[in-house]
Order: sequence, then structure tokens, then C-alpha cells
Amino acid sequence: MESMLTKSRRAQRLYLYSGFSFFASALAYYIVFRSQLPWPGYEFNFSWARQYYLSDLTHGSYPSFAFALSMGLIAIAIFASDKLRAATAIFGIWAIGLLHENAMGTFDSMDVAAGTIGAVIATLLCITAPRMATSAHPAVRYGAVAERAKLLTLMFVTATLATGTSTYEPYSSEGSCIEFDVNGVCIERKQDRQARYLSYAELRNAIKVSEPRALTTVSRIYLYNNFLFANEMNEGIHIIDNTDPRAPQRIAFIEIPGNTEIGIRNDNLYADSYIDLVTLDVSDLNNITEIAREESIFPYNSRQNIPGNINLTGQIDRTRGVVVGYQ
Repeated sequence: MESMLTKSRRAQRLYLYSGFSFFASALAYYIVFRSQLPWPGYEFNFSWARQYYLSDLTHGSYPSFAFALSMGLIAIAIFASDKLRAATAIFGIWAIGLLHENAMGTFDSMDVAAGTIGAVIATLLCITAPRMATSAHPAVRYGAVAERAKLLTLMFVTATLATGTSTYEPYSSEGSCIEFDVNGVCIERKQDRQARYLSYAELRNAIKVSEPRALTTVSRIYLYNNFLFANEMNEGIHIIDNTDPRAPQRIAFIEIPGNTEIGIRNDNLYADSYIDLVTLDVSDLNNITEIAREESIFPYNSRQNIPGNINLTGQIDRTRGVVVGYQ
């Protein structure tokens, strides 16, 4: 009996140590590829450890795999004698990761696949692992309350990791070349810059109608009645009188920060404004008014208004507002 208990404890320690090892590798990934740790590790600056020249073959999906597998291995260890409870914990770990991907608007098929693979591996290990014996000594025997407490603690840690990790935003180092001429000479390099923010209060009070302006980077054009509504990427919407297609007349510009898409129905103009959806009444083009706003329904994209040759250094602080540029 003592020999069986000793072997069980060794197996239990193996699962536990393996889980912590994968967990540590995920933390190391964040330091090496993202210069930060999951919450509350945001408080520590690891920019000095960022390895710019390393290529991330997983394209940001390794933490999803490592966290799912590590928490699964730890679940097997702490519920050593109850495979059903361990399997339930593994499923809960996977479900929390999936819910996070959807709730935070950061759904990525590679992340979901990586997390699923980690959970499947942990489940297979749980099924194939021999049932581990536990000591009957009162000092090490767990009651139902303690078992539930362990399960809830494991779910809480998993949820903290899920909600605390950042969106994958790869970038190269300052000075790395992104374009060469025909002779192989670098003609454009990456630049490190800091994010510039627009507060949420300012964003939600920024819509106004101004004088017509020249069209520069139009991406969407919507025809409604005799008018053209043309989106100026991330800036707003041009209103053009197209009654005479041979001589269209610009009549106004609606300033909408972060606007990329538009649609009109029943004299209501619908437009995105970074993370919000706004509705404008355009029945009277001389008196355009905002009549509704749905806040934070679109994913937060810190690079929406950032060109490809710019690296945003440091941690993106969503509490400061939306990223509208760099400095």
C-alpha cells in the first residue's frame, strides 16, 4: 500500500511540475514576444527583454495552447483521485478561453484551435492516467467543500489569465528594413513610436458637421437618393449632391473619428466610430443629428489608424481611450 501511495504521489508531482513548466513557458513567451506579462504583470516593464529578431512561428497562439494544457495538467494533479472532476475542470478551462475570445471581441481561429489542442491533450492524459491513490490520513484527506474550493480557484486563475492577456500585435525592431529598392538598398525602415489616445468622453462628443473638404482616402461610397455619402478612412463622411452626375457638388463633411463603414436606411445613417456604432438622422441635411449610440460593440483595435511602418512601443492602455495615432 505504501509503495502504491508513493508511486501515486510521484505521478501527481509529475503532472503538477509539468503544468507549472508549461505555465512558465507561456509567461516567458509574453516577455520575449510582447514585452509584458498577463494581469497583474502589466505593472512590470519587460521591454528590455523583447527579442525583436525572433520569429514567432505560432503567430501569437502559443499562450492559448500553453495555458490550456498547463491548467489541465494542474487540474489532473490536484484532483488526483477523481478523473471526472479533473475532466470537468479541463472543460471549464477550455470554455473560459472560448468565452473570452468572443466576449472581448478578439476571436481568432488559431487561438481557439491552439487552446482546444491543449485541452484535448490534457483530457487524453486525464483519461489514460492511472487512478492515483490518496492517503486516508485526516491531515491530507479533502472534503467536498475543499474540492469545490480548488475547482473555483482553478477557474478564477484561468479567467484572470484569459482576461488579462493582450491582443497579439507583432512588430519588428526600430531600424528593421521593410522595403528595398532594386539594388537591395533599404528605402524604408520601421519606426518605434508611442500611441496617441482619444479619450472615450472625447470620442463620444466628437461628431459634428463641418464645411466640405477635399476627398483623399475614400474607401466606401454609399448612394442614397440623389446624394453620395463617401467615407474618408478614420475621419468621417463626405456628403455630395449627385443630382447632376456630370457636376457633383460637395455640400458638407460629417466628422466621425474612426469611421470605416457606413449604411443608410429610412433616413438613418449608421456608422462605426472606432468601438462604437452611431446612428445619425439625415432626413434634413441642414440639421444632421446623432440620435443613438451603441458603445463598445466593435473590437478594440489599437492599430486601426496606425500605418504598417510604425511600431507602437510599450503597453496599450485601453483605459486612456482609443488609439488614434502616434507620437
